[in-house]
Amino acid sequence: MANYFTSDHFKLLNKWKGQKRDESNPEQNRAYEELKKAYEVTEAWANEVKTKLFPVGVVKVRKRPTSQANSFLPYNWARIYPATDSPKELAYTVGIGADEGFVVKIDTVGLNDGVPVRRDYLLLRGSNDNASPIVAMLSASDGLGKSMAELVDWSVEAIRKFGVRYDEVVTKLDLAGK
Repeated sequence: MANYFTSDHFKLLNKWKGQKRDESNPEQNRAYEELKKAYEVTEAWANEVKTKLFPVGVVKVRKRPTSQANSFLPYNWARIYPATDSPKELAYTVGIGADEGFVVKIDTVGLNDGVPVRRDYLLLRGSNDNASPIVAMLSASDGLGKSMAELVDWSVEAIRKFGVRYDEVVTKLDLAGK
C-alpha cells in the first residue's frame, strides 16, 4: 500500500482524465495501478476520519480509477456514512481531484443532476465550492505538504466547521425516512 499521496497521483489524474481506458497501453496500465494505490491512501484517510468523528460509521470506497464507461476519472473519493443507518444517498466524502486538490464535503451518492434531491442539494451546496457551507478544499501542494495525521486533523476540523451539519442536510433533502 502507498503510505501517502504523491504529486504523481495528481499528474496522472490530470493527464488521463476523461480518456477511454486502453488495456493494451502500458503507460495507461501503469497509471491505472498507481491511481489504485491512491485509492488505498484515500481509504485509509476516510477510515481515520471516521474513527475520529463517527465511531459507528461506515466507509465505502469503489477503488476503481475509471468510470462505468471505462474512462479515467479526474478524481478519487471515499464515502463516510456517520452511522450504519445513514441514508445511502448522502455521505461525507474525502478525496483528491485533478483540479480541486484535497476535498472534504457532504455530497450526494448515486444521484444524477436531474433528480430533485440532487437539484436541491446543489442549491444548498452553492455554485462556488470555495464558499460552500459543506465543502472544504486544500490545494494539492498544501495537502501534499501534510502528513496523513495532519490531513486527518484538517479534515476533522473542516467537517466540524461546516455551516450546515449532516443531519440538517438530511432533513432539508427529506432523506430522513430513506
